[in-house]
Amino acid sequence: MLEYENKQTMIDLLKMRKKLNIPTWITSWGYSMLPLIFNGSKVWITPPAKEVRPGTVLVFEVEGNLLIHRLVKIIRKDGKVLYQTKGDNVFYRDIMIDAVNILGIVKRIKRKESKREILLRQNTVLSRLISIISYREHKIHVLTYDCTKYKKYFIDALKYFFKMVIWLLSYIELALLMGFNRLTPEMGGLKSKKGV
Repeated sequence: MLEYENKQTMIDLLKMRKKLNIPTWITSWGYSMLPLIFNGSKVWITPPAKEVRPGTVLVFEVEGNLLIHRLVKIIRKDGKVLYQTKGDNVFYRDIMIDAVNILGIVKRIKRKESKREILLRQNTVLSRLISIISYREHKIHVLTYDCTKYKKYFIDALKYFFKMVIWLLSYIELALLMGFNRLTPEMGGLKSKKGV
């Protein structure tokens, strides 16, 4: 989630930048995208592509709030395209949004304790796998509402197992992104001491 003194001003600014096709840095707040995006990290947002795919990290507006969450599913219903999003570190999905709500795509992350930028690779197998598991995790979470006490323990264990898998995959994704950035300075990575 993004926190600002005047949320509507930030939403209007991002809408204007989307219309003019201008990327921008903003500061994220919250823990819903841990371990990929930490509280206080700066994120580089580019205007959305014509077609986004599951696994892409989006910035969007919902009911006057700005959120940064992963796209987990695209649903075509009655000739309309809806997008289902979910934070990597939460059990529940967001309400469905349409393309108008999408303000941008997160392309880079700069953590506040680091000078290094992490370039996000869109549509990787790993990001899609995270989105698939994350989508299924919510279905298991919903099962806990209507079950007996002993079934609830089993479902809770299964739910937390899915959360650990998502975290593990997110850490692997992060390690691969950081390694990739280190190897390709022209794409935002750091140069080695030898200048290679």
